[in-house]
This record gives sequence, C-alpha cells and structure tokens, in this order.
Amino acid sequence: MPRNVNDLRAEIGRTLWTQVFDRLRGTIVSEPRPGSWLDIPGGYGDPVPVKPRVGQGIFRTVVADVYGRQCAVTREKAFPALEAAHIRPFKEEPRHYVRNGLLLRSDIHKLFDAGYVTVTPDYQFE
Repeated sequence: MPRNVNDLRAEIGRTLWTQVFDRLRGTIVSEPRPGSWLDIPGGYGDPVPVKPRVGQGIFRTVVADVYGRQCAVTREKAFPALEAAHIRPFKEEPRHYVRNGLLLRSDIHKLFDAGYVTVTPDYQFE
C-alpha cells in the first residue's frame, strides 16, 4: 500500500496530524527548523478513475473564438493561460453549449468554480 499523507497510520500522517492538533491547542511555540523540511516524503497515491469530458477541447476553441481569444474579465490574451468555463456547471447541464461558456484566465476560472466570484444576470463580474 503506498504511503499517503492522509493516512494517520503512516508516520507522515501521524506527524502532520500532531502538528495541526498542537497548533489548534496553541502549544506550538516555534516552527521546525528549515532543515527538517528537506526530508518530507513524497510519492504517488492510488490511481483515480476519471471520466473524460468528450468535446471539451472543441468547446474551448469555439468559446475562445467567440470571446476574441481573450479573457472575458481581464482581457488577457496569452492563450495557454485561458480556459473555457461553464457558466452553469457541466454536471447540471452535461452539454457544451457555447452560450453557457466564458473564456477566463485559469486563476479566475478556479475562483469562479469555487464560488468566490460570479457573473450577475445583467453580465456584471462580481
């Protein structure tokens, strides 16, 4: 079984849990020395099955063309930084309608999907 930082049976999991718990109790008076950060174990977790969204690439291309290949909010034109966002979540409307698309810079897309920013019914970005 691969080591996982989320597994409290593994040493790294127990160590992280103890550090978090100590901080919550207010018992940490100093941070560990930077040298101790050099030995953080890494690796890979278990494989996760993913359902690919068929048509996502075409959706991005068409939405990019509609928005003149620039972010709808910032007007950023660096195409590798731009992503096609679904206004209504894809899981609610599992089709790639261009009218349901926004071309956003990747960081704004993440904020949009997480609910930190939105577009109002009168097309204002908040």
